Amino acid sequence: MNGPDEAVDVFRRFWSPEESSAPASTGRLRQTVTLFDVRQDTVFLPEHGGPFSLKMVLSGESRYAFGRRSFAVTPGQVLVVAPGDRYATSVPASAHIVTAYLPERWVAAAARTLCGPDEEMLDDPGACSTEAVDFAAHIRRDGESLGPLVQRLASLEDALAREEALTRLASGAAAFALEARRSIRRTGARRRSTRAELFRRISRARALIEADPSARLSLEALAAAAALSPFHLLRIFGRAFGETPAGMRRRLRIERAKQLLAASDLPVHEVSGAAGFESHAGFCRAFRHATGLSPTQFRQASA
Repeated sequence: MNGPDEAVDVFRRFWSPEESSAPASTGRLRQTVTLFDVRQDTVFLPEHGGPFSLKMVLSGESRYAFGRRSFAVTPGQVLVVAPGDRYATSVPASAHIVTAYLPERWVAAAARTLCGPDEEMLDDPGACSTEAVDFAAHIRRDGESLGPLVQRLASLEDALAREEALTRLASGAAAFALEARRSIRRTGARRRSTRAELFRRISRARALIEADPSARLSLEALAAAAALSPFHLLRIFGRAFGETPAGMRRRLRIERAKQLLAASDLPVHEVSGAAGFESHAGFCRAFRHATGLSPTQFRQASA
């Protein structure tokens, strides 16, 4: 893990294609935490690679093509890229991009810190191995606000504040990597390549749910996005992520409702609609089932 006095490289521009492919550049990325905080005109970088990275946007959109597979990253999302993956980058004008390249040893150290001897680890031997940060590229919700964190970290000069920010970044990155590796293992497919492909597919459905939990996407629509049958999506999604698509959507809606109840003065019936629930009564039942409290009781306890 980096200490507060260890170097952190910061760039305010994209590297040129020549810089991106130079052995000296990629070697430096593998040894040092490297941050990009860039607002720049339209740019396209041909296929290049590097270590573990988190790619985010604060405004606009960026696109990353991994061969025939591509990802569009929008605000509130994180594209998690494994070491060694090669991809092309396309960024339109006016986009604000933040990216963190993290040495594998640094992510592995953070992962070991997260992997205490809890019951989940005992029930799933090997799921917490940190010998290699190995998973398929995928999009996640930026629930920890890592994008703004990277932007702030790029400007921090205070050693203690930088160390705290780096620790938070490391924990967020390691959590993404570990969750992906566990989910890939749990798909149940025998071949490693098949497990990775199934994870990529169901991750598309998860990204749609996480992008807008209030959206009323049908199982058929999610299955179409994942290029799986509804039956196979439901089975593999639940096995890999530990909850059904409907359960994930409900959990995220409850999380949103908690935020609104704690941080706003919206009436409870308006909170239910803003969180994506179709009826106030259904919201109250689901909220009490998830938290043991009514929405009003939760708001009072949060005051």
